[in-house]
Amino acid sequence: MHYTEREHDMWRTVCGDLTVRHRADAATEYLESAEEPGDPPRARAPGCVR
Repeated sequence: MHYTEREHDMWRTVCGDLTVRHRADAATEYLESAEEPGDPPRARAPGCVR
């Protein structure tokens, strides 16, 4: 799947907002698992793997 640059911009905005909310409100277990190596970068929308 190919995304436009506008869609990638939206993804960056959403991920940034969610990161702030997660740090404030998420359970410790979630925060620890979210920091594991190998997590996909959040600067671009993820592609669909078929």
